Amino acid sequence: MVFLCGAGVSAPQLPNFENLVRQVYASVGEERTPAEEHAFSVGRYEEALGALARRLVRADDVIDATAEILRVPAEPDITHHTLILRLSRDGIGRPAVVTTNFDTFFERSLMQSYSPEFATAESAAGQDIPAPGSSRFHGIVHLQWKAL
Repeated sequence: MVFLCGAGVSAPQLPNFENLVRQVYASVGEERTPAEEHAFSVGRYEEALGALARRLVRADDVIDATAEILRVPAEPDITHHTLILRLSRDGIGRPAVVTTNFDTFFERSLMQSYSPEFATAESAAGQDIPAPGSSRFHGIVHLQWKAL
């Protein structure tokens, strides 16, 4: 069994994408333009953020605000992540989780259960993602989204 996990597993410690965009706009003190509001209303949050960044004098304000909002707590609650990893284990104990999350809460859970080396070996993103169904398809697979 493979678990597919999104932002909800890390809530309320980190916002979902919609709330992140709301918070970024508030942080930089801007209102959405009509075009940005349309993108936001149809769930194209990355489009709204990109448009905001392009119209600001200092586009890095969006990145700085996002980084601040997504600052991980020093002692995050990884109870849900630990449970999902345990439930997703195959016959020889390897977890299989696919996540759209960019946080490392699943890896932190593995580090507490095993070791930092195991957590690193069991995590993949980008070109390192193993082919689905292959013998290497296990661990924590991060699906990446380019927001800006």
